Amino acid sequence: MNSSTQARALRRTLAPYALYAAIFALGVLLIIAISIKLQQWTPLAFLPLLAFFVSGFAYLNLKYSITWDDKVIRQQAGQRDDVVIPLSEITDVCLETSGMGIAQSSRPSRRIAIYQKSDSALKAIDVSLKHFRREDIATLLSDINKARPDLSLPAV
Repeated sequence: MNSSTQARALRRTLAPYALYAAIFALGVLLIIAISIKLQQWTPLAFLPLLAFFVSGFAYLNLKYSITWDDKVIRQQAGQRDDVVIPLSEITDVCLETSGMGIAQSSRPSRRIAIYQKSDSALKAIDVSLKHFRREDIATLLSDINKARPDLSLPAV
């Protein structure tokens, strides 16, 4: 990468948002079925609440972004502080998966993890394989490889 490189961003996929649409549709169908079964329309009052929660989770996913330039990689995620790792300080890049436990729920289940390890701290940027386009992730890894040919990078 050269100094004329503009900041780049990973583009999103539709997969996580399709799941939210499916959850909302199933919730609407369930509420309508309950209303018909009970012959009462009061359960329909829960539709705005359902829409609020589903759209809230979708909004939080929209706050998740990965950008990079010729010097740093930056992760922005929801209400958390940005994580910034200079390319020159990357110590490891690996493909990781995690289970569905509470401890792992704050990280994408399938991800490329970019680490900066030092004596005092461990920083990680998680690039979700579900949220971002594979070709963009491949471009990011290629740019890392150009700046840091000494690192072993996973295939996407």
